[in-house]
Amino acid sequence: MKICVIGGGNMGTLMSAEFSLNKDNEVRFLASRAKEISNDIVIDDWNDAMQKQSHIKIVTSDAELAVSGAEYVFITVPACAIDKVVEEILPYVTAGMKIGVIPGSGGVEFHFGKLLAKGCIMFGLQRVHSLGRIKEYGKVVMNKSKKPHIDIATIPRNYAKQIASELSILFDMPANALDNYLCVTFTPSNQILHTSRIYGLYKDYVKGQSFDKIGYFYVDWTDFCSKILFNADDELQNICKALNEFDLSSVISLKIHYESDTPEKLTYKLSHIPAFQISLTPMVGESGKYYPDFSNRYFTNDFPYGLCVLKGFAQILNIHTPTIDTILKWYEKFFNLEYFKGDKFCGKDLINTGIPQNYGINTKDDIVKFYL
Repeated sequence: MKICVIGGGNMGTLMSAEFSLNKDNEVRFLASRAKEISNDIVIDDWNDAMQKQSHIKIVTSDAELAVSGAEYVFITVPACAIDKVVEEILPYVTAGMKIGVIPGSGGVEFHFGKLLAKGCIMFGLQRVHSLGRIKEYGKVVMNKSKKPHIDIATIPRNYAKQIASELSILFDMPANALDNYLCVTFTPSNQILHTSRIYGLYKDYVKGQSFDKIGYFYVDWTDFCSKILFNADDELQNICKALNEFDLSSVISLKIHYESDTPEKLTYKLSHIPAFQISLTPMVGESGKYYPDFSNRYFTNDFPYGLCVLKGFAQILNIHTPTIDTILKWYEKFFNLEYFKGDKFCGKDLINTGIPQNYGINTKDDIVKFYL
C-alpha cells in the first residue's frame, strides 16, 4: 500500500517508521526538515522491549512526490497548521484518496472542504494509537505506550467501517468505527486536559516571572487541576447531551476513561501513568532561569483550536460552561485577545480559532446537517 505521512514530529516519525516495518507498504514521509531525517529510523519500543529497524522509502519536503498516488494520507501536524497542509497537498489529491488526521479533534474537519469537494474521504482518530516521543531527531523514536485499540470516524460517515477495517491492518490493532465525526471532535483529551493543567499552573503567573527548574507536567499534577478538569469534562458532557440526534456514547467522560471518580484519584492516576513520567512542563531556559514556552502547542493549539471549539458548540446550543469560560477568559487576558463577551463570541480575534462559527455553522440545524 502507498502511504503518505505528513509531519516530522513525534507521531509522524513513529507512524512512518511503524508502517515501514511492513515490506508491502511504500511509505513517503513528508516533513519540512526532511534533510535531517534518515530513511532508516530505529523504533525504541517500550511495549515489547525491542529495538526495531525501519526503512522509509521516501523522506522528502516535496508534497507532490509524497502525496501523488497515495492511497492513504496521514496528517500529524497540530490543528492550527491544518489549513496550510490542505493548501499544500490540494493539487495532488484525487477522488477516493483517504486522508486522516491524527488525532482528529480541534475542529480539523472544518478545514477539509476543498479536499472533500475533490472526492477525498476524511477520517480522524479519537486519540493517538500510541504515545510516541522522538529520542534522537530523524534517527530514533520511542513507542512508549500502545493503546489496546483505536476509534475512528469519517466524513462522509458511511465509510467508517471500511476504513476501520483497513486501519486495523495498518496499525496492527483493533479499530472501531464510530457513528459520526462529532465523536472525535468532542473527545475529552488535549482540549481540556492540557488547558486545565496550563490554567492551574499559570493562572497567577506574572509576565517575566522566572522559575528555578522545569517541573513535570503530569508527575506534579495537583488536585486543583483535577477539579478544573472534572468541571470542564462535565460541561463537555452537557454539550453532548444537547445533541440527542447523534449517538455520542463513545465520548466517554474522563472519570470513566481514567477510572477516577474523585479529583484526588484523578491526580494520583495522572501522576503515576508510566508513559507520562518524563513529560515536562513546556518551558524554555535562559541564564539558568526558566520561563513558560508560549510557542508550545499547549498554548498555540489547545486553546484556540481546542477549548474554543467546544465553547463554539456550547454557544450554538446555549449550554452554560462556567469553567471553560474561566479558562478561556484567563487565556484571552494573558495574550491580549478577545474571543467572547459574557457568553457570546464577539468575533474580534476569532479568525485564529477552529470554532464552527468560522465555517458557517451557527445553529443546531447547521450542526445536524454538517455531521449527518
